[in-house]
Amino acid sequence: MNKLHSFLSAALLCLSMAATARAALVTGVVQCDANRSLTNDVGDAGIGGVMVVVTSLAGGFSNSTFTAADGSFSVQIPNFDSLAERRDPLSQVYFETLVVATLPPASIILFPPAITYLSPTPGFYIDFFSADSTNLVYTSGPGSSSTGNWLVSSPSCQSSACGLSGVGIIRVSLRRLEHSFGGRISPTALPDGTRRGHWSDVAHGAKLRFQSTIVQTVSCGGSTANVIEFSGLGTLRGIAGNKARYDQVHFTARAEDHGRQGRGVDRYYLRVWSSDGTTLLLVSGDASNPLVIVPVPISTGNLTIGASNNR
Repeated sequence: MNKLHSFLSAALLCLSMAATARAALVTGVVQCDANRSLTNDVGDAGIGGVMVVVTSLAGGFSNSTFTAADGSFSVQIPNFDSLAERRDPLSQVYFETLVVATLPPASIILFPPAITYLSPTPGFYIDFFSADSTNLVYTSGPGSSSTGNWLVSSPSCQSSACGLSGVGIIRVSLRRLEHSFGGRISPTALPDGTRRGHWSDVAHGAKLRFQSTIVQTVSCGGSTANVIEFSGLGTLRGIAGNKARYDQVHFTARAEDHGRQGRGVDRYYLRVWSSDGTTLLLVSGDASNPLVIVPVPISTGNLTIGASNNR
């Protein structure tokens, strides 16, 4: 009788645990970078109707949902299974991605970037921080975090009718040339949302040459429309004996036009990084924080920002 009572008690306990167990939820938000800060923040607008898909790396599981009007979403995945993990660790790892066709026209995913050696598709790899079915870790190119928020560049929420032309030089001293740079960015977007244009920077001290290949996003600002930020993809090659070669890098640049005479007043920032987030080339007033945009005065040259190709 005691054995039967123990068995029934254990069975009721299992049933109670099953009834109260909660499936894990993958949550996040898909936002349009309305203020072109390249960061999810309060100035950005949520994008509704975007399809979010979560699949198991081991196969056998897939779930999806659409974002709400504010861009938020939640997708249910199975609870952590320690036995399944022992058999196949990948069974407890999931991949979250967006269906690009459900984004607004000419949209470009800014974050997360793809981890190219794992998949060419931007997304988050998700696993359990602990076996409590709630704490999840989201891993992308720059690293891991407790959130899985998406940031998208889209003409639907952005105004970007400005362009850039000019050249410049930055010297550390009269005899030491550090950077020479220049190019032109068109104020008119192409049908796919990218821009015609090119930008290059020669880092003489580091013996590196950066050249843009695609200008994906452009942001205009400043009280007198004198600031432009643009980002995209490019190449980074060694020069003067440096054998470095990166066939695809990411970049963000900022130029400030403070008048006809650019020397000493116009300002410039550039960060070039690899797909894993490593900074490879930096022009900034704060070398210790490459993600913080701190433009530096140019030594010679002139940077012209405006809405006309003729400026």
